[in-house]
Amino acid sequence: MAGTKRGTEAAYAGKGIYSATVGLDTTSLYKFTTVKKDEDASWYGCNGDNCSVSKLGMYKLSLDATVPETPVVLDAELQDDYTDVSWYIPGDISGGWDHKDGRKMTSVTANQFSFTTTALEAGKVQGFKFTGGDWGKFEHAGSDVVAAEGSLAFSGSNNIEFTPAEAGTYQVSFNILTKEVDIQKK
Repeated sequence: MAGTKRGTEAAYAGKGIYSATVGLDTTSLYKFTTVKKDEDASWYGCNGDNCSVSKLGMYKLSLDATVPETPVVLDAELQDDYTDVSWYIPGDISGGWDHKDGRKMTSVTANQFSFTTTALEAGKVQGFKFTGGDWGKFEHAGSDVVAAEGSLAFSGSNNIEFTPAEAGTYQVSFNILTKEVDIQKK
């Protein structure tokens, strides 16, 4: 399966179905591909063309290969609708573990959100999470995110934990579709 910028392997889900959950926006296009040893790739789309979605969010994309000679792309299943969701960064890094306006992130693009911290102390662990406005609503912990290329290091499985090497202000960005976190000193 390939998107506009990257490929994702669709795992075998049983009964001839292959699927993957991916983040897509309304400009995303996708197709499935199969590659057999020593053969050219075969592409499978929607009505002979690229497939698309109508909402911003996380989708389960599936290919029915019960008849291997003629696989069929199934309708995309919207798992999480991120349309018009306000994103927050509750935690030590934002000054509190609530969902008040002071923890609301700024929209950079439809799928990229950003937050600028106040001055943080060097060497002090800053725990935080990302949410869609309340606990349990699109909540992202340390085990749910990955570091963007070039991001300052962070860790954690429950809370995301960042320990600044230098005192100062930091920019934290979160891509809601790829789950990439980028932390940079301002």
